[in-house]
Amino acid sequence: MNFMFLAMTLILTLSPSMSYPSETNWVSGADEVGNTLKEGQALYEAGNMQGAKGKVTDAYFEVFEGKGMETAVRRFISLRKATELEKGFADIRKAIHGGVPAGEIKEQTSSLIEALKSSAKELNRKGVGMDVSY
Repeated sequence: MNFMFLAMTLILTLSPSMSYPSETNWVSGADEVGNTLKEGQALYEAGNMQGAKGKVTDAYFEVFEGKGMETAVRRFISLRKATELEKGFADIRKAIHGGVPAGEIKEQTSSLIEALKSSAKELNRKGVGMDVSY
C-alpha cells in the first residue's frame, strides 16, 4: 500500500474538521453558510449595518443558492422548507435594516443555521449529491 495514501487517509479520518471533497457533504456547505452569517452578525455587533447586510446577502446568493443547496432542498426535501430557509435570510436582513438589538440578530442567525444544518443532514441521509442542477 502506498504510504502517502495511507497517511492521507489517516489524516482525513482523524481530522473531521478538515474540509475535503465529498459528493454528499451538505453539512460542510451549511457550515460555510453559517460562518458567513456569523461574519455578518459580528459586523452588525460592531455597528457596520451595510457590511452585515452584505454578508447575509453573500451567505444567500454565493453559498446557499450559489452552491446548489437551495435547489437541492427545493427538489429533495420540499418547496415549503426551501421557502422557510429563504425567509430566514430575508428576516435577518430586515432586522438588520430595522436596527434591532444585536441579541435578536444572534437568535435569528442561530435559528437559521440550525435549520440549514438540519436540511443538510436530511440531504446527506437521502444521498443527494452536490452536483444538483437547475
